[in-house]
Amino acid sequence: MDNKEFKLIREFPRVSHEILRKLIYGFEPSQDDMCMHHTQLRTLFVLFDKGEITMTELHKIVGLEKGSLTSVIDHLIKKNFVQRNGDPDDRRKVNITLTENGRKKVEILHMESTTFIKNKLEKLPAKDRERFYQTVNALIELNKNL
Repeated sequence: MDNKEFKLIREFPRVSHEILRKLIYGFEPSQDDMCMHHTQLRTLFVLFDKGEITMTELHKIVGLEKGSLTSVIDHLIKKNFVQRNGDPDDRRKVNITLTENGRKKVEILHMESTTFIKNKLEKLPAKDRERFYQTVNALIELNKNL
């Protein structure tokens, strides 16, 4: 690996995080009960994409320690967005899933956030916007192969 590749790889986490932060900066969900910490929102999105998963799987994806994730899940349960389910095959496991209310909220949030980001991207010059979409597409394909 040459020095240029090394620098690009090293910069990737910072730049991708910064771009995402800029894209969602200013986004406010239309529904009052969706105002919550970004970790809670990320947890809802993961559950929407993955379906029912264990706390162990969820903590690895979200990047929180299990104790911190438990607090997030407790908060989301109080809002009736998620529920805990025992695993019928292993009583030690706890599965987490979205409630119907949670699924509806995330669908609305997906639509609103997508529209918000699309509107921000439309302010870019067409050439930059096309490069952005090509880059995201390339990252999606790369993710499949990792």
